[in-house]
Amino acid sequence: MNTSRPFLPVILGTDINTYGMARSFHEAYGLRSLALGRSRQYATSDSAILDVDVYPNFDTDPAFRDQIAGIGRELSRRGLPLLLVPCSDTYVELVSKNRELLEPYFLFNCVSEDLRQKLENKQDFYRSCAEHGLPYPATVVVNKESFRTVELPFDFPVAVKADDSIAYFHLHFADKKKAYQAADRAELMLILETVYEAGYGGDMILQDFIPGGMETMYVLNAYVDQTGQVRMTCTARCALDECLPADIGNYNALLTGDYPAIDAQCKSYLEKINYRGFANFDLKFDHRDGQYKVFELNLRQGRSSFYATAAGNNLAAWLAADLLGEGAAKYVRNTEEHLWLNVAKKVLLDYAPSELKPELKRMLKAKKVSYTLDYARDQSVRRRLSLLRRKLSTLRYYPRFCGKGK
Repeated sequence: MNTSRPFLPVILGTDINTYGMARSFHEAYGLRSLALGRSRQYATSDSAILDVDVYPNFDTDPAFRDQIAGIGRELSRRGLPLLLVPCSDTYVELVSKNRELLEPYFLFNCVSEDLRQKLENKQDFYRSCAEHGLPYPATVVVNKESFRTVELPFDFPVAVKADDSIAYFHLHFADKKKAYQAADRAELMLILETVYEAGYGGDMILQDFIPGGMETMYVLNAYVDQTGQVRMTCTARCALDECLPADIGNYNALLTGDYPAIDAQCKSYLEKINYRGFANFDLKFDHRDGQYKVFELNLRQGRSSFYATAAGNNLAAWLAADLLGEGAAKYVRNTEEHLWLNVAKKVLLDYAPSELKPELKRMLKAKKVSYTLDYARDQSVRRRLSLLRRKLSTLRYYPRFCGKGK
């Protein structure tokens, strides 16, 4: 999917997701990206493939609106198409809400504001899943007034998470987790009391906990073009999840491969709801009924989504070809095997599920493995040290939170 037209990638965000997109643009087209955000982060610092400009409170609506039009006008003087890529929930919301402000300067393919509001909060998303036949776990919704008297139609353990992920993200309190697991009613009440006392005002999602470990978790990335057709899906199986409490629910090792059932159900859903842009699903296989059940839909590519580029489905190339009018005419479903890592290899082999270790060793031996931050064309001393610090940190904190290993 080469494009003959030069352009400038403008990426909203400064985290590892941003770097993954910048690397994807560089691999596909040799282009240097521009990242815009509110602060500098290690993943995008000291890079030869992107520049970073920061603005105070850039991830809030007033500051974003105050800055982005001027940035667009200034960048437009270069005479190049400006491809805008939001890399967080907050930036997706800002782009979706400010479409008319952005369109004179930027090209982008993003979920509509109407659909974003229907999908952003989890309970609205689950209603959409029920309407369109996408399996999801049994769910109960509670609020600050009702949680103490809730009666659950399923047994413990129970998965617990905030309905409004953006509002929850901005909260700060001791022992905060992205998601929780309550073993009994007493623990459930303690979790909910802690979250609400910390200032969260939205609904909380309580779900039937699907049995099985990280090896039953899957993630899918898709690109839906401007006409509403899914052009690419790439699914991976979790080989190692994050164990730091604040990051529970993130992935640290993913195995791409051939997962036709997941690809088919997510592709069908996206086209039924008239979706646009990147989509990122989290799923878990429920052996009780043989279904892959969706937990979450991120209205963008995820922090680990470089795995798709590493497996041969360059995320930036799909977007650029579509926005510049040179898109592919057919749907591509990934079947290639590749291992994406965000930990030291020793940590992977010590803590990955036993059933996956033979495959993981095979992938490592074949050197079919990638780190988002390990890019041969962006190897300054500081960047190499950042990646080394990341690997060393996982060697320290996995034993602390997960024990000795397997």
